[in-house]
Formats: sequence, C-alpha cells, structure tokens
Amino acid sequence: MLRRLFEAVDIEAEVLVVYDEAHDTTIPTLTKLQLEFRNLRSVQNTYGRGPAKAIKFGIDQATAQVWH
Repeated sequence: MLRRLFEAVDIEAEVLVVYDEAHDTTIPTLTKLQLEFRNLRSVQNTYGRGPAKAIKFGIDQATAQVWH
C-alpha cells in the first residue's frame, strides 16, 4: 500500500506510519521501505493505544505542513 501511495502522490509529502508497540511486526518492513522512500517516517505512539490517539500523535510529530 505504501508503494502505491508514493506512486500516486505527485506532491512533496511526508508520510508517517504510527505504531503502538516497539515489537510491532511491521517495523522491519518499514525500515526497509525508508531506504527506498526518503519521505517515509515511522514513529512509536506514546499517547496511548487506539486510532484517535495514533492520529493525534502523528499530527504532533509531523515536520511537514499538516492538511486537515
């Protein structure tokens, strides 16, 4: 999905992937993809579990302009 996102988006953008646990099984894949896509960043959520908290954390961690 991330590869398709980067293929489809024609503007300069920062893409954050927020995960809750340090042992998340997607981290090794994200690490490899970060070598391929310089605008991809993975961050560990420290606001607590759940989608709403992950979204808030991601917005707070963004270094690019956030559109909402």
